[in-house]
Amino acid sequence: MIELPSDVVARFEDQGQGHVFRFWDELTETEQRSFLAELNEIDLDLFASLGKTQECSIGQNLSPSPVAMLDESCKERGEELIRNGTLGVLTVAGGQGTRLGWSGPKGTFPAAPISGKSLFQLVAEQVVFASKKYGRTIPWYIMTSMQNEEATECFLVDNNCFGIDRTDIFIFSQAQIPAVDADGRMLLASKGSIAMNPDGHGGVITALQASGGLEEMESRGIAYLSYIQIDNPLVHVVDPVFLGMHVGDVSSCEVSSKCVQKADAKERVGVFCQVDS
Repeated sequence: MIELPSDVVARFEDQGQGHVFRFWDELTETEQRSFLAELNEIDLDLFASLGKTQECSIGQNLSPSPVAMLDESCKERGEELIRNGTLGVLTVAGGQGTRLGWSGPKGTFPAAPISGKSLFQLVAEQVVFASKKYGRTIPWYIMTSMQNEEATECFLVDNNCFGIDRTDIFIFSQAQIPAVDADGRMLLASKGSIAMNPDGHGGVITALQASGGLEEMESRGIAYLSYIQIDNPLVHVVDPVFLGMHVGDVSSCEVSSKCVQKADAKERVGVFCQVDS
């Protein structure tokens, strides 16, 4: 039996997580080594920060976002950037299809009501079309999770990546964080293992960096990403007009986002606005 390191115990107890060791003496030596390795991989500082109440001060003066008129130059700018090979497509697809009544990665769900095409195929076909139209390869970056990475890759390979060269698809997995109960206490998956969950879409850039994805983009000359969620089958994956607006004089942001018009003032959806803080 391995003696439980006091420094490891102290780190977890300082975060109110000392209960994770309660079955230590019941574990075999092999299980103890595995558990210690798992515990040492957990970023407790990050874990603690995620549990804190976040405060956000947005100031008192809110106004509608300024209106910018579309013109032909927007499309021309966007198309030029695509032809120059500076655009990549980034899809977050770490979820399972459970809520859709589907067994497997959400991206494999046959979303098209007539053709039965999967969500992955709907995205891939737009990437293929745009690559041919603009005469430039558009690489596809797909964020999966530990739960569905292998199944996602097998699905794409089994379907010949729907016409995209496998070398132009970069699959990477999002990070995981401990699952907690209503009181913020880590849950155990077993006596010697912490229950883990994917860290969500917000971890996509960190996951790209950790996987070497950002370096891969740099090697290709990718400067812009069309970011989409896999469960949006209506999205315009490669939109030169939107890209042209993003880099135009009317834009001052590193991130641009689309929205739909509210049905009425009482519809419970968010709106974009300008904040004077």
